[in-house]
Amino acid sequence: MGNSLDFVLADVFSSRISGGNQLAVFPNAPDLSETAMAAIARELKLNETVFVTGRERGGARARIFSPHGELPFAGHPVIGTACLLGLDDATLRRAGELTLRVPAGDIPVRLSERDTGLHAMLQCPKQPARLETSATARNIAAMLGLTTRDLDSARPAAGYSGGIPFFCVPLADRQALRRAQLDREKWARTLSNTNAPHIYLFAIQEGEIFARMFAPAVGIEEDPATGAAAVALAGFLAKGTPDGRYGYRIHQGEEIGRPSIIDLEFDAWCDSAVRVRIGGTSVVFGQGSLIHGFSLP
Repeated sequence: MGNSLDFVLADVFSSRISGGNQLAVFPNAPDLSETAMAAIARELKLNETVFVTGRERGGARARIFSPHGELPFAGHPVIGTACLLGLDDATLRRAGELTLRVPAGDIPVRLSERDTGLHAMLQCPKQPARLETSATARNIAAMLGLTTRDLDSARPAAGYSGGIPFFCVPLADRQALRRAQLDREKWARTLSNTNAPHIYLFAIQEGEIFARMFAPAVGIEEDPATGAAAVALAGFLAKGTPDGRYGYRIHQGEEIGRPSIIDLEFDAWCDSAVRVRIGGTSVVFGQGSLIHGFSLP
């Protein structure tokens, strides 16, 4: 059809279909208005949709929308779009790097070929900062359907943000992580009106991180892969950590049947995380055309 717009569907932070976080990318959308982009994102109902508004030497310009509006930056849309651009452009793939220009700024991305497919590692535009958010251990445990013994007593929960705020809650073990069930009424009393309403639970086992994310404030019951939460977690982990370079593999989404893997790297410096990087692979599972010759609100 003459008046149509092509798109690609991908699962991000996964090397197989039906894992990770879903993403729609419109690789050639230079003429769409902001109103049209927002309407299309609402129509598709995916967590995020990316519109590539122009190609540039060594990268591209893009805008990111959720059904709730535009986002200046988000992890899995940048990773998925970078992988797609790398697969589509042999020059970028051979160069091993590209820059994706989004409203939050220019995002440098490293590309590398791995056994699991093309891997993208982005440099976060904003370093995580501590937020003044607190809650008692008893209230946190009750909100999650757990007991205080299920919390990591050595590290109190705390809010951090690298652009999107998260309340990072370390748990004692993976069993507690699996048992956790968010009580929305108790969440509303405990965190909904704070500056870190989104909840990121995690447990560390043998150097690997296992995580879950709940964001009822924006209609997400549970997210299979959350790059922005991994950035916030870097700030949490850097607190009290000797200066140096650290790397973790984060497993998320297993409890909802969409397993994902997020690679996290950061430099700890004076109790803060600097030069935070997150990455992963992406797999394309579909493509199509959107007929957009209709009246958009």
